[in-house]
Amino acid sequence: MANPIRVLLVDDHPVARSGARLLLSSCGDILVAAEASCMADALARLRTCQIDLVIADIQMPGGGGLELLRVLGATRPELPVILLSGYAESAYAVRALRQGAAAYLTKDVEPALLIAAVRKAAAGAEYDAPQFAALMAREATMELHGALSAREFDVMKRLAEGEALTSIGASLFLSPKTVTTYRTRVLEKLGMVCNAQLTRYAIEEGLI
Repeated sequence: MANPIRVLLVDDHPVARSGARLLLSSCGDILVAAEASCMADALARLRTCQIDLVIADIQMPGGGGLELLRVLGATRPELPVILLSGYAESAYAVRALRQGAAAYLTKDVEPALLIAAVRKAAAGAEYDAPQFAALMAREATMELHGALSAREFDVMKRLAEGEALTSIGASLFLSPKTVTTYRTRVLEKLGMVCNAQLTRYAIEEGLI
């Protein structure tokens, strides 16, 4: 048998990692070679383990999947990265794909689709997700939020949904002062002055 696809699982929830590990390990051609609970841990594993593909949660303390994707795009551009998310595709999928993700899948995806995505990405093929074509075309007209960093986009979306600064800080492991700084940057980049404008914009663009 050919060498298995060596996967690094990155998720801060042990139960989620366990479920993905059991699923992937049931395939004779896929091996979960390492696991990590955060971006720093993942980068450390990549320095010591032979990995063919990374599967990462899009939202984690200390830097989520999008930030990990950005770092790997600069340091390991040959390494395919599949992002798993609980967020609706329209909010994050296009951003992930434009930044070089091999695939973007929501966590309620059918197991067979995740396995297929792993095999295609490891073989260097694009994962066939027709719904992304429409999203990519629509994103071409959305240059405002396209200028935001991954963390700024996350803060923007949470603010637009009405989440308080203290709650955002607790979720992202940031101080309220840091969240306020992100809020200021987001408003400046989008040319807005208040959260109400963020909410209206996010609704109009289908982000929430």
